[in-house]
Amino acid sequence: MPVTLGTTYWLVLKPAVTNESNSWNFAFPWVPGSLAGSYDDSTWSGGPTPQLPAFRLTATNATVTVQMMRGVSDSVFVNPSGGIDDPLEPIPDAGVLNNPTNQLPVSQGLVADGVTPLLFKFHETPTVQASYIVAIDNPTLAAHLHIWQNGTWGGNPVRFDGVTSTRFAYIDGLAPEAVIPTGQVEIVAALTLTNTQPPYEVVTQIFRVRRPPILLVHGYNSNSDTWGPDFLNALTAATASDFILPISYGVSNDFNTWGSFAALVPDLSAVLSAKEDLLHQGWAFTRYDVAAHSQGGVLTRLLCGQNESPYTLKFKGPRNFNR
Repeated sequence: MPVTLGTTYWLVLKPAVTNESNSWNFAFPWVPGSLAGSYDDSTWSGGPTPQLPAFRLTATNATVTVQMMRGVSDSVFVNPSGGIDDPLEPIPDAGVLNNPTNQLPVSQGLVADGVTPLLFKFHETPTVQASYIVAIDNPTLAAHLHIWQNGTWGGNPVRFDGVTSTRFAYIDGLAPEAVIPTGQVEIVAALTLTNTQPPYEVVTQIFRVRRPPILLVHGYNSNSDTWGPDFLNALTAATASDFILPISYGVSNDFNTWGSFAALVPDLSAVLSAKEDLLHQGWAFTRYDVAAHSQGGVLTRLLCGQNESPYTLKFKGPRNFNR
């Protein structure tokens, strides 16, 4: 039976035996029992005859929170071994998506790198039956929104069944030119969940979509200070200023002046990976851009090998889901 939030209901159990003196008027077929009422709003009483057991039910409102997530395991995706430019598609398996080792939270939003989706986890407390309409105020993003529906990805609404407290949705991985207007480096959007029942409460999650970060790799006998302000300012036309990230590699003991390429390649890889981990706290992304100078360009190319060798690292692999 549908119930209305904030309204109190009584559920009465009919007696299993027939030795009560009064009949339960509204039962059909007829069942003997005590017709009674509640005098204290907690018990169901009925004079001197045996009382009918009853339960007081109150329809209460639930709270829904939204958490943005990024996949960190290839088990999260249907196609981790797909083509290098194929957008990653989350698997519609609630057990996998609920596993905290498969996904990690992000605080800001999505990098439009063409392949990485942004997952939304909806958590309901307490767990009740409810449904919500999900909307995004950006039409392009809204057209790429997918909502979990009983083991598949579909459309509205999000339905909580009163048993499981989590549901999911995601936005496709999109290229920046598909979603971010020319001349802008990011957009701010709002995802809302609106309850389909009174009082029609609305939950809002603000998130950002940005153009990819640019990591700057210096050359021989140098460090991250090598980039001049004019060059750095010019890059702000391509991405947000805090996404322009000069890095230093091999600076201890001037290692980048005498170290072999075989030794400098893993050194640079470790620095780039550390920067990725820092960015991943805020953003869902798999790919980013690199601008490199001189020796830095050679080392960056050696990081992009098709196969592992003494001088190269394999570019495609589990860490980037072969993207």
